[in-house]
Parts: sequence; C-alpha cells; structure tokens
Amino acid sequence: MDFAKERIALACAFRWAARLDLHEGVANHFSLAVDQEGAKFLMNPRGRHFSRVTASGLLLLDAGDAGTMERPGAPDPTAWALHGGIHRNVRHARCVLHVHSRYATALACLDDPALPPIDQNAMRFQGRVTVDDRFDGMGLDDEAERVARMVQDKPILLMRHHGVMAIGPTVAQAFDDLYYFERACCTSCRPAGSCAWSPTAWRPRRSGSGGTIPAWAKTTSASCAPSSTTRTRPTAAETGHPRYGAESATPPSGPPRRKSANDRWLTPAKSAG
Repeated sequence: MDFAKERIALACAFRWAARLDLHEGVANHFSLAVDQEGAKFLMNPRGRHFSRVTASGLLLLDAGDAGTMERPGAPDPTAWALHGGIHRNVRHARCVLHVHSRYATALACLDDPALPPIDQNAMRFQGRVTVDDRFDGMGLDDEAERVARMVQDKPILLMRHHGVMAIGPTVAQAFDDLYYFERACCTSCRPAGSCAWSPTAWRPRRSGSGGTIPAWAKTTSASCAPSSTTRTRPTAAETGHPRYGAESATPPSGPPRRKSANDRWLTPAKSAG
C-alpha cells in the first residue's frame, strides 16, 4: 500500500471525526498532500461514511490532472474542486479538514461570527482565524478557486453560512485545531444552562416515539452537573434497546463481561421470545 503511514493517519482522523460527531455523514471531506509539491493528495471516496473510511480505501489524486472526474470511482465534484484547488495553489496546506460541525457552523451563521476570547480554548484562536464572508453556493470552479485564495497562514478558515476548514502541516495538528475550535465554538454559542457538548447526545433518542427524550436521559440540575438524582446508566426496560442490560451484583455465568465502575456486572437483556 503506497503512502501507508499517511493513509493510516488520515483514516484515523475520519474515524475520530465520526466518533466525536464532527461529521455530516458522507458530505464532508479530508485531504492530505503526500508529495513535496503538495499536488498529489489523499482524499475520502465519494459516498463513504466517515465511520467506514479505511486507509486502503482513500483515493490518491493529482490536483493537476484535468481528467480526474472522468475516471472510474471519481471523487465528489465539490470535494475535488475545493480540495484540489487548495492543494494546487497553497503549498503549505498539507492537510485540509473540512466539516459542517454543529457549533462552528452555528458561529458561522451569526451576524457577527467573531469568536470571543471567553475561555482558554477560544484564546488559542485569537488572531488565527480567517473568516470567509462571501459564500456563493457549492464549491465548484470559480467558487473553489476563490476559497483557495482565502487560505492564508492561519489554521482555521470559518466559512460563513457553510462550515469550517482546518489547515495544518500534519493530520495531527489540523485535527487538534479542528477539535479545539469546535469546543471553543460550543462554549461561545450554547445558551447558559444548556447541556455540555457530547458526541453521544443523540443516543437516548433511540427509545420512545417521535424523538422524545426518555426520563433517564434528562438531568434535574440546571447546570447539567452530575447530581444524586441523575441516572448514569439506563436499564433495558427504560431504553427498549438490547444493547443495555439489567444489572446484577454477581457476575453472570458464561464468558466474562466488562465490569462497571460501581463493581456491578452487566448482563445482556433477555429476548422477548
């Protein structure tokens, strides 16, 4: 496998983006330059969910190849235009991570998208964010070239009414900036007293009907801090989901199971039949 080290690093970034809920299904793209000139780069294939991206499945593209979109398994047109334009024109942009993450996108949609220095995460990005306030639809042709010209020597490009792009010399550096920028945006954008950012916040909605949040998932604390009345683990009856089992004070028979923090053992939920 060519460029194995680079492929593995970029694939890890996709998996972590999915785990942290920074992704938007199959709609966003990451790329990584693999040659000295920066024109050859790796990128995720079209229609592949972030959680299913593999190192071997990444596309190896050449920003100077005009026939890329004619080949079998061609990349997404907007991704090719946007990332190809950046790698073709901005040599220092080795790794480009573009997402429509929840809080960065919310900040990008405000009348004033400036990130106030209200905590240490936000302070990290003071003077290090370029704001693109000329979003003009899908990133194709002239729009892609225009965005490429916006990429300067700053690690974050906040794209008004669109999303965010993190640019760095390595996957690790770009992903670190992306993660902490989203955290800073979360602190800035969420209303006082609301729940903290959680990549698994959607999971309780699996139970019930109409997307109703079950009682065990609700906190009684205004600040969402843990309290004595806040449940930390639902039962199978509460969730209606077989992944969550009942608890017992002694280990079940059969194969060993993971021991929880309160020294109880989790047993699988009994089937309805």
